[in-house]
Parts: sequence; structure tokens; C-alpha cells
Amino acid sequence: MARCSLKPEALSWDVAGSLYTTPMAGLGAIKAVQPGPGETIVISGASGGVGFTAAQLAVRAGATVLGLAGAGNFELLRKHGIEPVQYGDGEQERLRAAAGQRPVDAFIDGVGGGYLDLALALGVPRERIDTVVDYRGAQEKGVKALGTTDAGGTPALSELARLAAAGDLHIPIAAGYPLTAVQDAYRARRPPRARANRVAPAGAQLIPAVLLLSDVG
Repeated sequence: MARCSLKPEALSWDVAGSLYTTPMAGLGAIKAVQPGPGETIVISGASGGVGFTAAQLAVRAGATVLGLAGAGNFELLRKHGIEPVQYGDGEQERLRAAAGQRPVDAFIDGVGGGYLDLALALGVPRERIDTVVDYRGAQEKGVKALGTTDAGGTPALSELARLAAAGDLHIPIAAGYPLTAVQDAYRARRPPRARANRVAPAGAQLIPAVLLLSDVG
């Protein structure tokens, strides 16, 4: 019971079951870099499970959010107040153009694969760069690698549940699986940039603190 949080009545089981995976990692990353009003933050993998939660929370904090994603997810990001930027070759120039005269104050890496170098190239202070993927890179470059376990435990889980139940935090769910089909859930996982979570139902009136499967991206 000490590691559980009551599920709000308005919150679906699918969403409740996914909260301790990528959404908590997104919250942990936000706490690591602390974006605020008037600041600009870049988030790689902004349509993925971690990045999409982090991006929404950064918008709620008053920051301008530049979200690196594929074109197929631009509409989703714009709907939630996130300015989409196409990932891939030339993304540094596109980010600078999107930021305009504003400095990039913080960076969250939800993908890995060189994004810490991009953050440094954009002039982001090391103490305001966080990755939830590239732990070796974080150690080598002196940046943060905080995520799920740094989000704040049960109180943080309860806050995410409250936001989701109120409609203030959108958690997409791709599919649900019974616990007897965990292997099927793994087999059906989308590529890393997929934006929706995959979950197994909890089957009790509590949100377990460690439970389910989710796409990282």
C-alpha cells in the first residue's frame, strides 16, 4: 500500500496503469531541468511516451516547447501547445530558426543517439540538460540522467493521475493486454518513436507504482 496511489474515478484503467512508466519518466525529466515562464525548452522524441508527457508539463509551466518529432505527429503536438520541429538532418538549424532570438534554456532527450551533443551545440547549460536514455553519454558529458525514480514517488504519481483525470494531461494508449499476454505486448511494441503506451490492466482499485509496459520515445 505504501507504494500505491488511489485511482481517481474519472481515470480509465488503461491510463492509470501506464502512469508509472513513461509519464513518470517525463515528470522526472521536467523536475531535472525545471522549465519556467518565458523560457524555451527543446524535447527530442516529443511525441513519444516520455517526451509527450514532458512537453505537456513544460507547457503547463509556461515555457515555449519546441518538440522534435516526425511530421505525422505535428497535429497532435500543436493541439497541446507544443511547437513541432522535424527531427533528422538539419534539425539544429530548424531549431535555431524556431527559437528565433530566444536562447534555448533547457533540453530533454527522450531518444538518445547524439541528442546530448545537439543540446550542447545549442548552448544549453549542462545542468539543464537531461536524458532518460543515454546514461553513458550523460556521465561523459556531465549532464543529468534523471527519470522515473526521480519524479517524486507516490505523491508525483497521484499528481499525474489528477491531471490526467481532469483532462489536463493527455496519455495516448495504443492497446491493452491482460497480464497473461505480457509476451504479446512486448511483441507488438511499436518502433521507439511511437507515441502511445501499451498497458496491462491492474484489476484493483489502486494504481501500482511499478506495473506495466510502455513504448519509450
